[in-house]
Parts: sequence; C-alpha cells; structure tokens
Amino acid sequence: MFAMTSMGAKIDESINDGRGPYIFKISGQVCHHVGSMRPSRGQRPEYAQLYIFDTECEVSNRINVASSSRTGSSSCTTSSSRIASSTCTLFQANEGIVQSLITMLNTHNPIVKLFRTASQRLHGNDSDHLYIRIYGKPDAHGDIYSAPVASEVVGLVVGDLGSSNVGRDIIIEDHSSRLQQINEKHCKFMSMQYPLLFPYGEDGYHDELMCLPVSNASNQRQKVTMLEYYAYRLHDRPNDFNTPLRCKRLTQAYFVDGYCSVETFRIAFYRKPSFQRKYRSSSFSCLADSVSKGITSGSSVGQRIILPSSFTGGPRYLYQNYQDSIAICRKYGFPDLFVTFTSNATWPEITEALSSIPGQEPSDRPDIVNRVFKMKLNILMDDIKKKQFFGPINAGNKRSLKLIFPSLNIVFCWLLNMFYIPVVIYTVEFQKRGLPHVHIIIWLAKEAPLDAQKIDSYISAQLPDPVKDPIGYEVVSSFMVHGPCGPLGQSSPCMSEGKCTKFYPKEFCEQTTVRENGFTEYARPNNGITARKNNVDIDNRFIVPHNVDLVFKYQAHINVEKVNHDGMHKYLFKYVTKGFDCARIGLHSNFSTSASSTETVNEIDNYLECRCVTPNDAAWRLQQYDIHHTDPFVERLPVHLPLENNVIYSEDDNLEQVIEDPKNVTTKLTAWLDANMQHPEA
Repeated sequence: MFAMTSMGAKIDESINDGRGPYIFKISGQVCHHVGSMRPSRGQRPEYAQLYIFDTECEVSNRINVASSSRTGSSSCTTSSSRIASSTCTLFQANEGIVQSLITMLNTHNPIVKLFRTASQRLHGNDSDHLYIRIYGKPDAHGDIYSAPVASEVVGLVVGDLGSSNVGRDIIIEDHSSRLQQINEKHCKFMSMQYPLLFPYGEDGYHDELMCLPVSNASNQRQKVTMLEYYAYRLHDRPNDFNTPLRCKRLTQAYFVDGYCSVETFRIAFYRKPSFQRKYRSSSFSCLADSVSKGITSGSSVGQRIILPSSFTGGPRYLYQNYQDSIAICRKYGFPDLFVTFTSNATWPEITEALSSIPGQEPSDRPDIVNRVFKMKLNILMDDIKKKQFFGPINAGNKRSLKLIFPSLNIVFCWLLNMFYIPVVIYTVEFQKRGLPHVHIIIWLAKEAPLDAQKIDSYISAQLPDPVKDPIGYEVVSSFMVHGPCGPLGQSSPCMSEGKCTKFYPKEFCEQTTVRENGFTEYARPNNGITARKNNVDIDNRFIVPHNVDLVFKYQAHINVEKVNHDGMHKYLFKYVTKGFDCARIGLHSNFSTSASSTETVNEIDNYLECRCVTPNDAAWRLQQYDIHHTDPFVERLPVHLPLENNVIYSEDDNLEQVIEDPKNVTTKLTAWLDANMQHPEA
C-alpha cells in the first residue's frame, strides 16, 4: 500500500488456500521497478505516483490499489501490493490509520518529502520538464540508523539530464511509459520497497558500507558483503528496535527479498563475459571433429551460459551431490537407514524466544525457527555419529587400523573411536508451509543384512501400550500419526483422485517381515490400541515408522525407515538431491550436445525461472547454514575415455591451436596412468 517501487515476481497464493499461517512464496526471477511521476492517461496512480498525483484523494487511492491488487490474478507476475492486499482480505483497511501513516512519512521520510515537493511543482503548471533523482551513493553521514537529510538523498532536476552519467541513481521522470529497474545495491533499495520498515528512509546495503575495525584480526576485509549485511539484520539486539523483524507478513517478504538480492548479486558475477569465457568447453574429440570440418573459431562452437557446481542449489551442484552419494555407496555398500526429521513450530525454545515480542507467531520469525532447528539437528547428528544411537556407523578407516594392529588395547581403541569417519549424508529442505526438515541417510557397521529382530530394535510402526508406556504413547500419538486420510478423511492434503499418495492406511501385520526383494513390512498388530485425532479413532495402520526414543527426546516428527537394497538407493539419492519441486520443469529445453551448434543454453535463466523461495528457505541461506552435508568428503576425479576429456577454451581461441596444445591432452587421470607405468610402486 505504501511501497514506492513494484516488486515483479510470481507470488504463489495457492499455498495459502488451507487453514495454516500465511506464507509468502515466490518463484522465478525477482526485479524491482519504478515508473514515472504521473500515471498514463486513464490509469490509476500506484506506488510512487500515489505520493505525487491526486494527493487530495490519497487515502482512498491507496485503499483502492490494495483492494484491486487482491482481486487480480495471482498466477502471473505481480507487485508487492499483493502482500498488503492479503491483509485486507481479513481486515478492512482503517482510513484513520492510513492517514496517520501518511502523516508520519510526510514528516520523517526524506524521499516522501521530495515527492511532495515534486507534486507541488507539477500542480503549479511549471512548463519545465522535471526529474526526481535518487542518488545511488550512501548518505554523507554513513550511519544507517540515522535519519538522512533530504538534500543528501534525492534531488529535483529541472530540464533535461542530457548525457550525464547517472550510474545506479534512480531517475523518476515526469511522464513516461518506461519502467526503470532498480539495482539491488542501491542504498535506498529496501527503504523504497518497504517504507513502513524504514520510515526514516534509512540506507540499506551499499558498496561503501565499511567493516568495524577488530583488534588482533589478520587480513581483515574493509567492506561488508551483502550477505553479511542481511545476516546482521536477522538478529535482535539490546537497545536496537529492529523494525523488519516485527512486521509479520512484511517480515516474510523482507527475508525473501533480501535473499533474492544476494543471489542476484552472486549470479551477476557468473553472467560476466570474463567468467563465461573460461567455461566454454567441449570434449577433445568433438573439438577435433570441428577442426576437421573447417571450424577453427572458438565462437563458432556452441555456447552454454554456465551456472557452475560451486553455486549452491544450482542443477550442477545437485548433480554433483548425487554423484558423491553414488561414490560413497560404491565404497561402503548400500545404506541402511533413512531418517526424516521435521521441525516443530511449538518447541519451547521457539515459544520462549517469540514471547519477547507479544503477538508473534512462528511463521512471523523464520529466523528463530531455523536457529532452533539447526541446533537440534546438530544434536541429532551427534547422537547418530558420536553417541552411536543406532549402533556403530560404517567406518572403513577404523576397521583397517584394527586389521593392522589387532592387539590394540582398550584405551587406544577408545581414542581411535573418537577419530573414525562415520558415513552419513543429509539434505535440508523446506515443506510447503515453509518449515525446515532434513533427510538423513545412514550406513551402519554390520556383518550381515538387518534381520527382523534388529529392525524392530530401531524402528516401530505401532502405538505403544498406553498402560505400560504412557509417555511413548503420548508422543507417538501426537507426532507420528498420518492423516487421517482415505475413507476417514477425504480432504486430507495427501489425497489425490480418492487415494492417499503415501499409501495409507497400511495393512495390519502381526510381525516385522523382510521379503526376498528386501522390502520390509513393519509390525502393525491389530491389538485394539487406538489414538484420537481430528475426532477420529486411529489404529496402527496410520502410524508412521519411527523410533520412539528419538520422538520423545526431540518432540518432533521423526520418520525412520529401513532402506530397501534392491536398487532403491539410486532413487533415494535422487530424492534427497532433487532440489526445488519446480526445478525439474524445463531445465533441459533447447539443450544440444552437438559440437557445431551455435544455440545458446542459458543455465542461469533456467535456474532463476524454476526456483522457489519461502521465508524459511531465505532465512536459512542468509544465516549461512549448509543445505547439504556429506561425511566423509568425496574427492571428485575427472574420469573419462581416451580423448573424451573436457577442454576449456575461450571464444577468441583458435581451435587448431587448442587441440595441438599438449596440456589439453594431459589430465589428472592420464598422469596417474603414466605414473603407474613409470613407477611400479604406484
């Protein structure tokens, strides 16, 4: 309602169709634009125009803009006013409050003050052409918490700008149909998008933001990075009223916008021609074929706009993680357990942290939810790896040392156990409602496949006896009941075409059985024990496999499954490295492997068009937590067939010279093979 700029993004409102808390979710590319001072003929004023045009009816204009945004299509690219309009869905806007906010901004916001000055000039029928210029450099005082002086922030330019260099400055013309995109490194980027979060027009991130000096610091950087700035803003501090953390839905939008700005800045580096020229590559044999056809220019052989595997969350990053998982499986065999740990928004640590600000819900503070979940995830990994909750984890290094030193004494064995390498992989993802969860794959140290008795010691798929184990019964009935769905709940989210997508309810089974193909049927006895959920009696057919001790300790949904060894591992690795749900759509369009193709495949644009970002996802990445963990580390070696190694070259290179260069034939693999031939001990 008060935003001066529009945020172009595909805002997914379908996620809020249910009864859960509001979640701000976007997909695709995000950009911010500002238009002219006056709207086109026949159009309503919006965004910055509301501060300049038809100010006599400003209150009603703002309410009408929010209402019309609410009735618009939510599937197309939308503006940030939809965030405000979603609030109007439940509450009618109060004209008195809107007028009070307008008065506050008129009094304290220097950008609004200049908009009002421009409005007066326009109403005065001044014949000169006007521009508003919002400087891209930071305020002279450099304090992001102090109110800037209007003359330091913006300028009213009379006449024509001519050929003057505006750099990152924002230029708002008197009347124009052209939209100007705002650079995410502009110091007023956030204060113009969220004036209620920054009512004094405070500076946000900019290139000149300096680090404070730290004593005894070596190689200290001079300037703050964009990621560090937004990570800093995610914390409450004494004597610092952090407005962006107290505005509920606007807080969610701020987190998403901040992370998208960081990612846009990173991707801008990968878009640079100087970077992309390094990553024009092809196999040696394909280059030789091109030369034999008379193609000698590097620019004539097809190009890809590469998004390298070093970019976290990109397709190449996910594919490399999948290959790492396969390499671990090749070394240690099939995995044994698959654990899914989901955060609980009602954890006491979360409710206690939220109580410092009355009225806050877990959905209002994804940063707090993430911190608590990360701490509990670290404790869970210690339980699995160090305390060996499921028994000894597969560790090749420790076994080999025992073979070399069979007479190790007890003390040395204990010390050795402290340094062995466990085999665990996990990936952090985010639910439809935004809460984080983690998929963990575990390799156990064992001499034989897990039998039914061993499986029962790890996994249960039934309600504990409420008389013998009332605590276990309480936690399992609270966290590990699926649905109810099927005939008992046709409206359950898991239902599709009248069937449960998770195949519940299961069949009763008196004892755990391992089939010949390795598939496990967990014990689900028909013993008459039930639990009450949504006014429906639930029996063992609806219980999700779990470990009751873990569920009790962490007070959360923790699904524990035995991994089927009949080819299931590949599906499992793909499942945990799949990335975004929408990232599987259209990533390989226009793909060509032909060496002579001149068609450009832009991996960066494909990634941006297919990504989805929620507040918890954005906060997790801004907090710099890992989304994937592999233990042990996998060294990636370039394995290839003869003359099929990748050759990196520039578009300015002559391909004949490229294939004649000896270093383009020698690789790490060929050097290793040569070493084996020359040195028998290798």
